[in-house]
Amino acid sequence: MSPLSAALSTLVSACAILGCSSLLSRVVFACVVLLWLVRRQSSFRPLFRALRWFCVAGVPLFLMHTIANTGFAISARVLGGIPIRMEGLLFGASVLANFMIITFVAMAWSTVNRGNLFDALVSLRLPIWVTIAGTQSVATLYLVRRRADAVFLAQRARGIPVGPALLARIRAVPTVVLPVITMTLVDASGRAAALASRGLGASRVAPLKRLSCSSDDVTNAIWLVAAAGLAALAIQG
Repeated sequence: MSPLSAALSTLVSACAILGCSSLLSRVVFACVVLLWLVRRQSSFRPLFRALRWFCVAGVPLFLMHTIANTGFAISARVLGGIPIRMEGLLFGASVLANFMIITFVAMAWSTVNRGNLFDALVSLRLPIWVTIAGTQSVATLYLVRRRADAVFLAQRARGIPVGPALLARIRAVPTVVLPVITMTLVDASGRAAALASRGLGASRVAPLKRLSCSSDDVTNAIWLVAAAGLAALAIQG
């Protein structure tokens, strides 16, 4: 995917999260964006990976608001006393829909070529720190994904029950998040030193090519505008 399409998906998704007041409209928008990503994928493996991580990280948020968030009143108790908070359930579903949209946006950015992203940011004549922040953010997506998978495999090799079942992965999230964050922060200081040693930021970088809009970008824009339009119709309905 081109950087222009990924940036457009981010802008439209942010407008959907902030502007869609109803849960139905956000779900409609997320489903259309999912269809757009399915249409673009030559392999379903990245999509399954994104949905797996969405379940691992999103389901605990939903259950936390439905069962444990004391800010909502208990509506009923099931299975011998487990509290169910209906207002918390609706709020958790809204959070889950927003998280789904963010997951799909992250998936879109993960398909962007980092070289093309750097060329696009340079051609816009943006400050060098904006260019570095944008390219390194996309690079970190790849890095975090690989490291999380590596931590899961390392813990399984030590006999720790972290998967491959979905429920086991959800229970193992706290033991995975801390090592991944720690390794990412340690790597950040090394990346900064490496970029500085190569002179990045010492002078303005000349663009290799101008940013242009392709037919694929137009098609992606149509899909995203259609998703926003259907979400707007869902709000009116």
